[in-house]
Amino acid sequence: MSEAKETSLQTGVALWNPNAAASWSLLFTPAFGAHLHALNWRALGEHDRARASTKWFYVGLGLLPLYFLLGVLDGDIALLAGIIHVLAWYFSSARVQAKYVEERYGAFFPRKPWGTYLLIATGGMVGYFALGFLVTLFWTWIVFSSSSV
Repeated sequence: MSEAKETSLQTGVALWNPNAAASWSLLFTPAFGAHLHALNWRALGEHDRARASTKWFYVGLGLLPLYFLLGVLDGDIALLAGIIHVLAWYFSSARVQAKYVEERYGAFFPRKPWGTYLLIATGGMVGYFALGFLVTLFWTWIVFSSSSV
């Protein structure tokens, strides 16, 4: 290992890999990646960028009910909205952090473990789908019970 790479491993702060966070966001929504990127920016001392990533996190959470509603009305529109959201977040925010970390540390930097955050994200996703199922079940019950009267 080169001396520069060894030094970055010894002196660098532990981060979640920004490219991996962006990739996981394809499954868990950009809110997941934006939150981890905000934590990375804080660890790097980039507080303005951390605030910007935190805004993306809250936007992502705020869009979840909209995605559910759009999914009920038209699944294709919901899918298109999700793709636009991912692309907008990636090109305006996530890619910036990936380039920053690459320029500063290269591929060699201390990495934070994924286990806890992936478990939380999986639980959140299961909860989101369970809530969607219950709302759909309740809505169906209301529609069918009112039509039989």
